[in-house]
Amino acid sequence: MKSYKTICINGKQKRLHRYLVEQNIGRELDSSEIVHHIDGNKHNNAIENLEVISRGEHLKIHLEDGTVNPYLSTTKYRYDDYNIEEMFLVDMLSAKDISKKINIPESSINYFLRKNNIKISDRKDLKCSCGEKAVYKKKSLCKKCYLKEYNKKDKNVK
Repeated sequence: MKSYKTICINGKQKRLHRYLVEQNIGRELDSSEIVHHIDGNKHNNAIENLEVISRGEHLKIHLEDGTVNPYLSTTKYRYDDYNIEEMFLVDMLSAKDISKKINIPESSINYFLRKNNIKISDRKDLKCSCGEKAVYKKKSLCKKCYLKEYNKKDKNVK
């Protein structure tokens, strides 16, 4: 099923269902407020099909109707079949690259890294030409040199 319909308001993307509810109630929604599609069809944006609820209430509804797996991050994807930690720390692949390589969503890779307290600062020592620890494997650069190179390239393009 396709994602939510969006519209552009003052140069910013906004989900149509949130915009419709905001217009109906006469105020902007808080980020803690969720617009729930009562019939489960995220394309049915009829005002009578939309309700404003808390994140907790929203999660509870979807846990009860089975549309959210409470163990999504541990049961849906077989992390044990891959050594994500090694790919991130030793091979220095980004979460996006790991995601493409093993066909697990990038958000799930990031969840795995957070859950296991694996940080970019834990990567094996690879030195930049300036002597600092490199964090960009493809170019073996530290953040400072990478930004310097990026800004230099940006100026040459103009």
